[in-house]
Formats: sequence, C-alpha cells, structure tokens
Amino acid sequence: MLKRPIKTVIRKFFAISDRLMGIIDHGRHTFIGSWLNDESVVIDLGCSEARISHFIADTFSCRVIAVEASPVLCESISLADGMSKLNYAMADKDGETVFYHSDLPATGNIITAKPDSSGREFVVPSRSLESLLDEINVAEIDLIKVDIEGSEVDMLCATERSVLNRFKQLNVEFHDRIRYPSTTPEETARTIAWLRNSGFVGFDLGWNGWNWLFIRKDLLTSKHASYLWFRSLFRNTLGANY
Repeated sequence: MLKRPIKTVIRKFFAISDRLMGIIDHGRHTFIGSWLNDESVVIDLGCSEARISHFIADTFSCRVIAVEASPVLCESISLADGMSKLNYAMADKDGETVFYHSDLPATGNIITAKPDSSGREFVVPSRSLESLLDEINVAEIDLIKVDIEGSEVDMLCATERSVLNRFKQLNVEFHDRIRYPSTTPEETARTIAWLRNSGFVGFDLGWNGWNWLFIRKDLLTSKHASYLWFRSLFRNTLGANY
C-alpha cells in the first residue's frame, strides 16, 4: 500500500495534469471539460440532488437537462439558469415502472428494493434514450452523465448505434460490484462492448467501475487518448487508494 505522502504527491500530479488537459473530475465523474462552452447541451441522467447539473450550468453557462426518477428528489431540485428537469426513469423502452425510494438520495432505483429502501414505491414514467432525445429536440449532445443505479445496462444496450453517436462523450457509472441492484460483471462487459462497437473508446478512470468515460472515436485526439490511457492504467495498477 502506498504511504500517505506518496499518495498526496500522486493526487496533486493528476489534479495539475487534469487541468492542463482540460479534464474535469467532479464528484467521481470525469469528462473533458474543455469541450464544453455556453452553446453546449449536457444531459445528467440520475441527477439525484443535481450537484453536477448545477456545477456544469454554473461553470459553462450552457443548457443542462437534469433527469431524475425519484419524484421526491425531482421536486426538490432548484434550477439554475439554463437548467431544466424531467421526472423520468431511464430504461430500454417507454412506459411506466416502479421506483423504489431510498432513504439515501443517490440509491433509489427501478430494479429492486434495497436494505436502505424507505418502503415507499412510486409508479413513474420511463423513457428510452432515443425517446428522451426526441423530446428535448437536440441533434448532438456534448456530454451525458449516466448514474441510474443498474438501469444503465438495459438502457444503453437497447440504444441503436445511430442514437449513441449523437453523443460526444458519455460518463457512465456501472453497478456490478455492489450488492444492490444486482447487475452482473457480464452485463457490464456486454454494455462496454456495445459502446465500443458503436464507435466509442472507453477509459476506466475510477474504482469499482464507477467512473467510465467513453469518447466518440472520431473526436478523440491522440493527446487525450494517451493521457486518459495513462490515467486509467495508473489507477488500475495501484488500485483505489492511489
């Protein structure tokens, strides 16, 4: 295990390097911030308390669509300039689904009740990714953050390549290494393979699969590819405590 002074030096090195490369790491979600500006469109799926939505809206003065399945959380979200919010559960198809509310804001989901579930259940509208894009009527999305507590597998694998290629970069949190909800490593691997086959390059930048960044291959520069590969390799060689 690395000693604390070494860990501190390494963290500072990556913090400085990220700034130089235009990389933003906010709340365990990493993306290329230098690609965003006041004309960008960002989607935050599973926005919870909308902290990342607010950060992006405030930093870049751009349009941010915050999507949250929990009716309780969605109602409580305040909107910054350029922000809008939608109370949808993201899934493989449109319809309605049961949302299992949790006492922890970020852990409610549509797959199964967890030990920390409050016992409250809500029937909420569900939307596919393609349907959501049709509703907001935007041709190309600069960034989408996906943190939907296990539903990322069904939603992404059901999305056609032509739809996925409307995104420049995707930040995805996978959930196969936690007990609830019960997605599997095989499902995560299938989802990663589908994104790669759809024209994206993926980088595992976190621990437990919680911080994957996928960038459209035709937009990825050699500079960013090399740095993100090095960052991913370093993280996965030294583990979560680097």
